[in-house]
Amino acid sequence: MDKRAAVLFNSSNNVLGHSSSRMEMDTPSLVENRDYQRCLLYCLKKNVQHHWAIKSGIFLGDVLVGSGLMIVTLSLTLTKSDSTFSPDNIKLIFILLCELLNLFGYCFCGTLVKDKSLSVQTALFDSSWLQLSQSSKKSLQIFQICSTRPIVLKGVGMFEINLECYLQTLNHVVIPAVSRDLLLPS
Repeated sequence: MDKRAAVLFNSSNNVLGHSSSRMEMDTPSLVENRDYQRCLLYCLKKNVQHHWAIKSGIFLGDVLVGSGLMIVTLSLTLTKSDSTFSPDNIKLIFILLCELLNLFGYCFCGTLVKDKSLSVQTALFDSSWLQLSQSSKKSLQIFQICSTRPIVLKGVGMFEINLECYLQTLNHVVIPAVSRDLLLPS
């Protein structure tokens, strides 16, 4: 945030036609500058808006429920078939593997989003918040309180989409169906 504020401060100084000697100010003197404080507060507000946009814009549940239903249907179809490696079953196995790869991508992204959102609070604390103005400190504190709850991808608002969800899908749906089909000869 400090780097973004400094870049914004420098670019606004260039636009306003201020001298380059003012742009070369070191960080302690920048902190006392009222224009720099405005740039810092602007960057903080943008970070908060970005955080809320991510939090409110995640609705992947329908896609994942559809993918899960496809995996269950394919697994049941494969277990009920007479021959394991018929040409039709090979196609179904290929589709099942594609759906599993698709589901893995969503679950992996869900894990990454949660991990990154958990690091926001630490990043805010590690910023140079001691040098901020009182109003910026209050805004930063509010943002830090809001960031205590991690951003989590949820499927239909009921289950968390992460790698644990993927492993549960494999353990409860795919592996039993495939092992039953391969271990029990027809």
